[in-house]
Amino acid sequence: MIRITLEDINRKSPYEIALNNGDFDFTTDSGTRYSVSFLEDVPLGGCDTYQFGFRKREDSHSGYDVKVRDTLITIIEQFLTQCLRRLSLILNKLKNRSQVKNHRL
Repeated sequence: MIRITLEDINRKSPYEIALNNGDFDFTTDSGTRYSVSFLEDVPLGGCDTYQFGFRKREDSHSGYDVKVRDTLITIIEQFLTQCLRRLSLILNKLKNRSQVKNHRL
């Protein structure tokens, strides 16, 4: 399980993030609410895997907001920073497709 602190995210994020049942929620200046999640998935090759989720909490139209992009980038960067401590790449050799290798970074 990846642990991300709100302090780390809120220090860099243009929008204030709140933790809500494991999701990272934020509200834009126009009042649109968004939720970001990283759901633990079925392990692949003995490694933890996650699904990324991003959704608008209500069905409303809102214009482009660069701060939404910047907030998403901040959350994803913090997640990946935590993952890099134990991130594995699964590489498949072209010569022998049945051979999969794990490489530690």
